[in-house]
Formats: sequence, structure tokens, C-alpha cells
Amino acid sequence: EKATDYSSQSLYCIISRRVNDGKSTVVTTNLTMAELHEAEPRIASRLAGFVVVGMTGEDRRMRR
Repeated sequence: EKATDYSSQSLYCIISRRVNDGKSTVVTTNLTMAELHEAEPRIASRLAGFVVVGMTGEDRRMRR
């Protein structure tokens, strides 16, 4: 999704609420934490306590 002020604020509110409520949350992104921090520091700060699981491998979409 294209980042807008509205979408960034909405995502921050959702993540913040789930963190504050102690709910499990799975977040997927193709950005590193450093890239995420550069783009959206408030969101990166909330995600800093999450467990990061790196996924590597061939992009199956590129096989076509």
C-alpha cells in the first residue's frame, strides 16, 4: 500500500492497541528494521520488541 499520513497513523494505532492489550500479532514486511525505522520511526519503535523471523529463499513469482 502507498504510505499516506492516514494509513501510517491507522497502522500505528492498530499495532499500539494490540501491543498494549498483550495480543499476539504477526507482521510481515519486506523491509529491514532499519529501513522501517527510516520510513516510519513510530511504527518501528512499537515493533522493536517483536521477535523477528527472517525468511529467505527463491521468489516463486520470478519462476514464471
